[in-house]
Amino acid sequence: MTSHGASTSPLASRLKRAAMALGALALLVGGAFGARALTSAQTPALAALPSDNVPASARGAQVLGKHNPSAQLEVGLIMKPNHEADLDALLANLYDPQSPQYHQWLPTGAFEARFGPTAAQIAQVNAYMASAGLHPAPDNYNAFSRRYVGSTDAVQRAFHTQINDYRTRDGRVGYGNASAPAVSPSIASLIQGVEGLDTLTTRHTYIAHPKTVNGKRPHYGGAPNGTGLTPQQMRSIYDVTPMYAHTQGAGYILGVYELSNWRLSDFQQYEKQFGLPNVKLAFENINGGPRSDHSGASEVVLDLDMQLAMAPGVSEIYVYDAPNTSIDAVDEYGFIAHQNAVSALSVSWGLCEADTTSSDRYAEMTYLKQMAAQGQSVFASAGDTGAFDCYRDWTPPYPSYYTSTQVDDPASQIYMTGVGGTSFYQSNSSGETGFDPGTNPNPGYPGNTKEFVWNSFNLCHSYPITINGTNYYCPYGAGGGGSSREWAMPSSQFGNGSDGVVSSYTHYGRWCEQASTVRCREVPDVSMNADPDSGYGIYCTDPGDAYCKQYPGWIQYGGTSAAAPLWAGIAALGDGYHHRRLGLFNAQLYSIMRLSNGYSYYFHDMNTAGKEYYPPSGITFAINGNGYYPMTTDYDQATGIGTPDVYHVAVGM
Repeated sequence: MTSHGASTSPLASRLKRAAMALGALALLVGGAFGARALTSAQTPALAALPSDNVPASARGAQVLGKHNPSAQLEVGLIMKPNHEADLDALLANLYDPQSPQYHQWLPTGAFEARFGPTAAQIAQVNAYMASAGLHPAPDNYNAFSRRYVGSTDAVQRAFHTQINDYRTRDGRVGYGNASAPAVSPSIASLIQGVEGLDTLTTRHTYIAHPKTVNGKRPHYGGAPNGTGLTPQQMRSIYDVTPMYAHTQGAGYILGVYELSNWRLSDFQQYEKQFGLPNVKLAFENINGGPRSDHSGASEVVLDLDMQLAMAPGVSEIYVYDAPNTSIDAVDEYGFIAHQNAVSALSVSWGLCEADTTSSDRYAEMTYLKQMAAQGQSVFASAGDTGAFDCYRDWTPPYPSYYTSTQVDDPASQIYMTGVGGTSFYQSNSSGETGFDPGTNPNPGYPGNTKEFVWNSFNLCHSYPITINGTNYYCPYGAGGGGSSREWAMPSSQFGNGSDGVVSSYTHYGRWCEQASTVRCREVPDVSMNADPDSGYGIYCTDPGDAYCKQYPGWIQYGGTSAAAPLWAGIAALGDGYHHRRLGLFNAQLYSIMRLSNGYSYYFHDMNTAGKEYYPPSGITFAINGNGYYPMTTDYDQATGIGTPDVYHVAVGM
């Protein structure tokens, strides 16, 4: 196991090494700041950081008091890329088939050397931080990431904000900044934001479990005990098998982005059960990894299972893992981009956009640009609560935006592919399902009338549903989708007027903080079966994961957490077929969609309502959207372009 960071470098030893380096810093600390720490009387004019704010979890939380002033904290600055106009021009050319630079990916190290901060800029930032009493830590996972250690008092001096202890609405205790940070104007123009000011912000998974109605959980597919689809069944449904005559992904490396520990033996049981290769795994633990936290163990196993099921011949899968804190979650992206080892990555952890800081979003943007420039394909889960992706993040009392239409980060980022969810599970009052392959190993695609947007019982809405006297929002899950409130629509997504990308549901201008005529980014880009009732058989026994502990062994899983790694596996097959990295998939997916035969050859268009019978009410629900955005012909914000005919998509990229 390869480990990076704090597991071998405790904070105390970092401070000792930082102190040894302080002599070298002293020459840099002079000038405008002087060698002494700033006092309140000496505080210069400040520049607020518009790219950061107070962590969402601290809003409405109970203040327990000021954080221990002498406690040692680790914070990070994310520096801005240099030559951003050149960077954007490079990315445009890398994805323009008419450009001589088309798919001429940057080699490892070139992006950071070309666009990263200069030595003088780093020295300037180090000097400012040293003047407040913060010193460099060794854990800089990318040229744009600068980590520092020091006391709470030093952090407060550097960023001019109070660090308090809080108890959040859901009972967690941690610290966070009480106001948006501010710094000297001398460094404000060099940095995008600040990381590590709170321990309250954590990412969640996009796993969904089969619903229980009248005490029964549905059986589905050919996995042991009817616990979901097998690898062979999913390959047959989505036309993957013909690709294996050309490639199974050999020569290419996949990666999973994780924030939890897990049991390797659970993944090995999946390999054994379905006759899959014993794939080589590489373990990359950022800042020591998640250590004893196994709460998301099933997510890690699910991601690995889905990638290997789709691309069983890949040379290796990298398991990137970090503690589930904001600073480490962001730095994990930086490490993946810096290493440049994987050709495709899946991300099934995130938050709704409104609950992420701008600092996080802009840092992710920089690292995703780096991965796009290096030809790395990234796929992220688009959410499991339909058009209302903040539902998942809160318990009462809810914030004002809780019931508004929201999308998830990072799926809404424009340099990755957001993956939504569909369903095969239709039912009637007789207890019959519309499409269940049972133990048939080669069921084939059931047709567009059998696959539709995932929105169990059509119960995902902006208002609650009462079940046994309790109010629930989106109680059984739905595929995420909608319009970003942060990003403009990228050039790859612009519609041609008849493909559904531009519609009456398209948002403009102020919705996403753009000029009035600018369209907003729409998600998802594509989809895959994600309804847990028509989900996938997974083996999990890790007692640190609540669901695995409750139902150890074979379990039926779904959620867009399954859909994203399946698409990463598709990317590995596409890379293998074309003998090169394909990079950001959106640049090609929307072009394929616009072909005259796009929906008869490459994709399945979700435009027919499903039907599902709800026994307690005796009502059969028509499922025709994700709670706000309807399924329509061609692109829609419920299912994106649709689901793939994998062979034709991979060949056509």
